Amino acid sequence: AGFPGNPPQDGTGELAGFGPVVHSLVSPAGDIVSLESRPIGGYRIARVNSQGVVTTLYSGVPLAQMSEAVPAWQSGVTNVAAALGRLEYNDRGELEVLGEFVEWRLFVCGPWGFVYDDPVSWVARFRLVEQQLQMVTVQGFVALPTADVQDLGDGYRVDHRRLLREEPTGFVQEVLPGVTVSSTLRTADRTLWAVIEGVLCRMAPDPEAGIITGYGKGGGVAGFPAGWIPAGREVVLSAIPGTRFSQFTGWIDGNTDNPRTVISGRDSTQSARFEVRVPEPNGIDPRSLSIGPDGYLQFKVHGSGQPYTYQFQQSDNLKSWSSVPSRGLQFKGVGSVEDGQIYAGEPEVWIRMIPSNSARYYRAVIQDR
Repeated sequence: AGFPGNPPQDGTGELAGFGPVVHSLVSPAGDIVSLESRPIGGYRIARVNSQGVVTTLYSGVPLAQMSEAVPAWQSGVTNVAAALGRLEYNDRGELEVLGEFVEWRLFVCGPWGFVYDDPVSWVARFRLVEQQLQMVTVQGFVALPTADVQDLGDGYRVDHRRLLREEPTGFVQEVLPGVTVSSTLRTADRTLWAVIEGVLCRMAPDPEAGIITGYGKGGGVAGFPAGWIPAGREVVLSAIPGTRFSQFTGWIDGNTDNPRTVISGRDSTQSARFEVRVPEPNGIDPRSLSIGPDGYLQFKVHGSGQPYTYQFQQSDNLKSWSSVPSRGLQFKGVGSVEDGQIYAGEPEVWIRMIPSNSARYYRAVIQDR
């Protein structure tokens, strides 16, 4: 997900964008969660799922309530903006963020009561609740925790922000000489990621290998293998409509084959396009409206052998609409009528109902798109 030059924004695949990444980790659900600094100030927390969909979880500047930790006579500051630097998940699976800041504090020294001020390092812990960061604790005279040594498996480890690999056993080499690694993580497919100079980078085991992902608004893409794919392999992809009336119209590169064959190489996202095409005619046939000898209003609704589902609604002003109760309705044809819904199971379905004593509008809106 993301594309160089894009501003921090939600989206799928190359439509998304990220700011400088401060820290990242893998959520209990297997998604990547990133903490980013915003060019305009403040921070953004974003989630990236396995389909490359980027969603903002938080955006703003969290404030630490110093009044809960420092007596008023020691500091006139009550709320302090924290510099966020670390993400964590607690035992309940809740996302928490740690930030640090410096606050000047008054000290009294010696028997003569010499007063001086000195900077104190504080760490505030926030919990993400409904896209807001709520402060949980604030603690003074501490610094943000760091993992000086971290075992990443497969011979990889981080040692004081250097990415090392031991392969074979006993032979340790620096993977990125002279490069400082802010944080690292492994996703469920065992892919190794590292935050380098504010960019979340995937550490490719083979420079020519890649990952193929699929995306389709109104449907999906099937057939792409999970994980790394060697270069030059044929991969057959199929565009799958997601709803009844969703129809495949082509791939984003103009190809209209379905299925289609692509050749693997570097990373690529294969996007399928779909359009919702509701069949015509549908809804109430206005030419069928009539009042029977018994005073009932009767009309025809267009149906199908695969039943159409309609929302059956009424209005007094063509602006606000409400569901029509099934009480008093009579149904003739294959299907059924329930409160607010019509299930029409053959080309012509007739409905009879007691007409209103005042002017009223009716409509049947196709629902199963």
